[in-house]
Amino acid sequence: MRKAITMLFVLAMGVSLWADNGTARPSKSETTEIRFPDHIGTNNRTETYLLYLIDAYGDGWNGASLDLIVNDVVVGDDLTIDDGEEASYQFDVEIGDVVSTVWTSGDWDGECAYAFYDPAGDIVAEAGTADNPELEVTFTVTPPVPAVWFSEYAEGTSSNKYLEIYNGTDGTLDLSGLAFPNVGNSPSVPGEYEY
Repeated sequence: MRKAITMLFVLAMGVSLWADNGTARPSKSETTEIRFPDHIGTNNRTETYLLYLIDAYGDGWNGASLDLIVNDVVVGDDLTIDDGEEASYQFDVEIGDVVSTVWTSGDWDGECAYAFYDPAGDIVAEAGTADNPELEVTFTVTPPVPAVWFSEYAEGTSSNKYLEIYNGTDGTLDLSGLAFPNVGNSPSVPGEYEY
């Protein structure tokens, strides 16, 4: 019995000593330093797309409708404009998803059109228009195109080298705060730029 009590005492002291070695929690008045990563990958991030429906005459789709399908799963069944000239429907997609539609004809299909917009508000696909008179579409969700990128480079002999940067934005970009580190021939310290 004495051994059992001794063992319980030793265990209790050991647990007590172990618990006291943890990091102290800051008080409510102290601020804690929190650091977020500089970049988070967006390859599989859910994006919300918009399906925008139009009726040219303004009296609805007159019995016409479409099914919205993402990866062979119906996410919008019998979408239509009951009355009026427009309607919209939001749905979530991932990069690489295949989006398609199945059209059900109505009385005046020639008045019906629809388009898909990405989160940036750019048109992705359209149907029932002069650009695409078909009333069914299929497209794959792709990552957004970067606005600025290195579009071309060449390295010839001596000083015959160049780097072309494409600016796909509407604005002027200030590149004066950027540098292009490089090494001439063999580096003195591998992995470090020389100038």
